Amino acid sequence: MGTSAFSHLRYDLDTYIIELQRVANLAASFLIRDSLIRHDYLRDINSSIRDYQSRFDAEINPQKKIGIIEELKAELKLTEKEYQMLRMKDRVIYAVTDVFEEHGVLKYAKIAGGVVGGGIEAWGGYRLTRIGKSLNLRAMRGVGLMLVTHGLNDIYESASPLIYEHKHTGLIRKIYREAANMAGLSNDAGDLAYSGVEFSLTLYAAMRTPVLIQNPGRLATKYLGDQPGTGKLFRYVSNDFISKWASKNGAMKLYFSGNSLYKAKAEFIDGGYKFDN
Repeated sequence: MGTSAFSHLRYDLDTYIIELQRVANLAASFLIRDSLIRHDYLRDINSSIRDYQSRFDAEINPQKKIGIIEELKAELKLTEKEYQMLRMKDRVIYAVTDVFEEHGVLKYAKIAGGVVGGGIEAWGGYRLTRIGKSLNLRAMRGVGLMLVTHGLNDIYESASPLIYEHKHTGLIRKIYREAANMAGLSNDAGDLAYSGVEFSLTLYAAMRTPVLIQNPGRLATKYLGDQPGTGKLFRYVSNDFISKWASKNGAMKLYFSGNSLYKAKAEFIDGGYKFDN
């Protein structure tokens, strides 16, 4: 066995040692309250690690070196399994330790981003529904309601890792998946349809949501202190509304178009539409 092969085995050994130390330190910090017992546990772990290292360094036979690595790997898996089982008994400990897990902070950032994004989507749908009702536009109200349901579904799915061990499929996505399965397609096809509808709804809301402007030809003026959309007049003077798209200048239209194309690529070409439980 060449030098590169031995280096590879050494790399595997060191990787498993680092991971074992990480899990053991997490377990000691959050699951063992008595300081003396915590010290004894970490000392036992370090003693095992030194034993693996000394045996590995003293061994010449490559197959036996691999056997030592497999022993270390088995101990790591057992430690991880025990750690997960113990921390799941207490939801507070589970939530706290999750922050300190590898990628834990990133996980919570993603959860927060998903919840905020879903909230914005739901709020935008609610506003679209209100405006559609004021202007007596049923299609706009329908789009708004669908956007609300998708937004609430995204909030649930984003926050589900805090409740379950993994992401949990929301009711609206389940409907899309069930429809895809009835058509003989996979869950991924249902996820694609879900993301496609959501993307279209968001795009519609971003471009077509009416924005109130001061029409110079209108007979009534906006009085100081009046809230646009509260009076009867606003329900009838529909020509005072233009779309969000029409209200933007050229630079913002260019930015919006580029950003939409980027999101479409990430969602549909790069496979971002797939939802893994």
